[in-house]
Amino acid sequence: MLVLLSPASLASGWVKHETEHALQLAARSRRSNVVPVIIAPFAAELLSPQLANIQWFDLTTGPFEARVEELIRSLKTREME
Repeated sequence: MLVLLSPASLASGWVKHETEHALQLAARSRRSNVVPVIIAPFAAELLSPQLANIQWFDLTTGPFEARVEELIRSLKTREME
């Protein structure tokens, strides 16, 4: 599951609910199936401790198209459910 992180998504109750559910499934399966992706800058304190401890991918640094291509390459190498 890609979790797109922005001020709006971090303020959304629905996104929080879906993310918590995905993190619970990941913990049970012991697989890394949650990938936080920063799509807009936000205050660090808005990020939940659970997401803060997962390796995230930042689309806001560097050329957007190049960062998306790097994200896709990274996703292809992950073992996910």
